[in-house]
Amino acid sequence: MRLWRIDTPAQTMVLGSDDGMACCHYWGAPLPGDTDLDALVAAAAGGITGGMLDALPPLALVPEAR
Repeated sequence: MRLWRIDTPAQTMVLGSDDGMACCHYWGAPLPGDTDLDALVAAAAGGITGGMLDALPPLALVPEAR
């Protein structure tokens, strides 16, 4: 997965691309400069729990028709 980070004094956005789909993995308060983005994405990944049959799809930046 390829990750990009955009910082402003007020916020941080972490974008990623895997299989051609761009996704927003984090958008919120500023993160420290040495934050491990791979660990951040892995920590936010939801697992299959309870009565779920499928994993949650990634949050796409642009709606797609499938």
